Amino acid sequence: MLGFEGERHVGQLQFRPYVPNTVSPAGLHHPLYWMDFQGRAPELPARTLNLFCFHVGQTDDTQARDSRYFGHGIGIRLLTEMLNWAAGAGFQAVVAKGCPGFRPIIEYMGGLPTETYRSQGFTVAATYQDEELRQAVEDMRTGRSGPERQKAVAGLDPDKAAEVSVCVKRLTRI
Repeated sequence: MLGFEGERHVGQLQFRPYVPNTVSPAGLHHPLYWMDFQGRAPELPARTLNLFCFHVGQTDDTQARDSRYFGHGIGIRLLTEMLNWAAGAGFQAVVAKGCPGFRPIIEYMGGLPTETYRSQGFTVAATYQDEELRQAVEDMRTGRSGPERQKAVAGLDPDKAAEVSVCVKRLTRI
């Protein structure tokens, strides 16, 4: 799903059918990362959608984000529209990987915070520390990922910044 302001693309939400026990072949830097719950996903109905990346403020094909689009409900609107569509299309559940609620991590990963999912009726089936994300945060903190990221994560606890959740919402047909 895409969000636009006039002709400008300002948000996107990617999703696909859920495939249980998926393992990302390249960890954090592969699209299947969003379906790799490291064995912690609960039993889910056959008609389950898996949310992948959210990008708000990504107005071009770079990794840059335009902060003018943050905090205006674009991500929530995309999520709401997708949930309504999924229920109407007969999907029984939606599963997502919830990110830690720190802006630099959300931008790096391209996801929504666990608390946002909770606020939209999702339950947290499991929470765990993603070791690869923890290493990425540590690389940011030490400057190995560049000075801008180092400044952005200054003061973040790598353990808290690497805590992800398996968020599930059961749907009823509209």
